[in-house]
Amino acid sequence: MKLCPNLSKLKLTLSSLWDDWGDHANTFYRLRATLYSFRNLNLPRVKVVIHKMANMNTLAAILEGVAVWEGIENTQIEFLIPVDVTALMTDRLKYALLLCRSMRYVTIDGIKVNEQGFTSFISQNNLAIVIGPNSIYINPNEDS
Repeated sequence: MKLCPNLSKLKLTLSSLWDDWGDHANTFYRLRATLYSFRNLNLPRVKVVIHKMANMNTLAAILEGVAVWEGIENTQIEFLIPVDVTALMTDRLKYALLLCRSMRYVTIDGIKVNEQGFTSFISQNNLAIVIGPNSIYINPNEDS
């Protein structure tokens, strides 16, 4: 039984992540667990707006949380991060990016990228990731 059969889009707005919460490790697991709870909705489109982000673990937690969703191979995920954050490659972010292989298309706008750590990881793992000046595109194709 599908809980929300007519739901076709989800817009999730997150703010003040980590700065006010104290325990970063528990916060990561709580955020990921919250996103797991949407796993049965089978949504074709998800938009995540992050207003305040302390580090890349926020993004990693979100990617890990949505990676288990039903129909994720048909889901387009758009992140808007209107904050001054530079994406640095961490082990947790590497793991999350590997999980993105199963997603149809992911765009992360409003983020600066430290290409040094990203380019070697992308080529070593044969990932379909394109880095723009203020964006990361995962599994880009013509119809997205």
